Amino acid sequence: MKERQVIFQAWMYRLNEIPVEEVAKQGFTAIQTSPLQPIKEKIHQNLDNAWAIYQPIDYAIGNDLGTEEDLRNLANRCHANGLKLIVDIVMHHVANEKGNDVSHLVKDEYKHFYSDSFININNYNDEYESTHRSLAGLPALNLENETVVNAQFNYLKQLRDAGVDGCRADAYKHLVKSYRIRLAEELRELDMYEYSYGEVIFTDKELQKNYD
Repeated sequence: MKERQVIFQAWMYRLNEIPVEEVAKQGFTAIQTSPLQPIKEKIHQNLDNAWAIYQPIDYAIGNDLGTEEDLRNLANRCHANGLKLIVDIVMHHVANEKGNDVSHLVKDEYKHFYSDSFININNYNDEYESTHRSLAGLPALNLENETVVNAQFNYLKQLRDAGVDGCRADAYKHLVKSYRIRLAEELRELDMYEYSYGEVIFTDKELQKNYD
């Protein structure tokens, strides 16, 4: 029988404060961190703006939760205790200023959007709307633009080189199908596919088949 995989979601934990040894003792098989990309604002100590962790401005390792060195140390601790390490990634959108716009902190080279990227999704069961429109005011990136895709996939390589075993793709159902296929291929090439998965919520059974 295949071993049951159980993920400890270390949501908003600083990387150097994750209790790896205790997590291993509790029977978990993997630890998942929150997104580690640079974000548009500092996270408050009381976490009342924790949503900002899902508003990236770049594709690199390092924000309030830790540095690349912290991530390498965490990966080493996980592997020494028989755990896999998964990192949450945000590829669908970049940070905004107030809503349906783009943060001034986002590099110009990443500002590639669809014609409908600044219109909010109305029907979450419509695949076109879900993949080409704004997610609650966050602009949908044009994930068929090679500059954007190359930057994102280079980030995946950075994670792999730091010792990460897999990724949790945020807003997976909002990624266009052509990109989902490329992402899967890239994760396979990096040997990260087995421990990667995508977030798919609030969708009907017919549409769910596309993501399966």
